[in-house]
Amino acid sequence: MKLKIILSAIFIGILFSNSLKGQMIDLTLEELVKNSNHIVHCKLKKMDSYINKDAKGIYTDIYFENINSVKGDIKKSENIRITIYGGTYNGITTYSPHYPSFNINEESILFLNKIESKIPEITKYAIYGSYFGKFDILNDKSINEFIVLRNKGYSELVIGNFKEKIVIDNITKVTLNNFKEMIKSCL
Repeated sequence: MKLKIILSAIFIGILFSNSLKGQMIDLTLEELVKNSNHIVHCKLKKMDSYINKDAKGIYTDIYFENINSVKGDIKKSENIRITIYGGTYNGITTYSPHYPSFNINEESILFLNKIESKIPEITKYAIYGSYFGKFDILNDKSINEFIVLRNKGYSELVIGNFKEKIVIDNITKVTLNNFKEMIKSCL
C-alpha cells in the first residue's frame, strides 16, 4: 500500500512538473513596451522556409514592410526581417507553439528587438515575448475601422489598473488608433 502511495505521488509530481515546462508567463502591455526597442505597424510581404543544416531543422525568414513606427527608429517602408523556427519545406512542416502565426499580406503590430546577424549587411529582429509580441490588425467592416486582436487567440491582455482596465482578446474590439495611443501612454 505504501509503495502505491509513493508511486502515485511520484507520478503526480512528474505529471505536474511536465505540465509547467512549456508554459509562458503573460506579459502586460507595459512590459512589452518597456522591453522592446521597436514597435511597428507592418505588413508581411514574404516568407522563405529552408533547412538550417547547422541547427538541423526548418526555419523561416519572414519579411515585413514597415507602415509606421510607434517606437524606435525603423523608417517607413523599411524592410524588417525575422527568423523563426518552423515552417514548411518540401512538404514537411514543423512549428513551435511559442511563435505567433503569420500570413502573407496580413498587417500586425510587432514588438521587436534587434539581434546580431552573422552577415553585417543584414539587420535582423526578434519578436519580444514570442507570441505575446504580435497583435493582428483586421478590417472590421461592421464598424468601418481597423481593430487589433491578440494573435492566435492567446490569453487576454489587460491594460491599466483594476479601476480602468481594458482587455484585448478575440472578442473585445479595440481600434488600431486607440491601441497605438495605449502604447504611447506606456512610453
